[in-house]
Amino acid sequence: MQILEAEEIKAWDSFTIDQEPISSIDLMERAAIACFHWLLKNNYLNRPFVIFCGNGSNGGDGLAIARLLAKNGVNIRAFLFDNDKNLSPESRFHPSGHVF
Repeated sequence: MQILEAEEIKAWDSFTIDQEPISSIDLMERAAIACFHWLLKNNYLNRPFVIFCGNGSNGGDGLAIARLLAKNGVNIRAFLFDNDKNLSPESRFHPSGHVF
């Protein structure tokens, strides 16, 4: 497994958005759906989840995954580390607080 630095991930996201083209929110949703399907395929959905989210786009990824898990009846708790004023536009798209 290769672990990328935040700047490397941001560069790959920008490249994908420019080349496909796809919006950043749709790219985030695609990643969340892929993660959800992996969890489903590998029988993880019967376990409780705790997701910790920052205020940037990666936090938005966490919120998107949490939303999909909650929508499918999975026991999920998501924590947002920062106040709503500092959230990225992508993170603002996903409901927090009242959903999880």
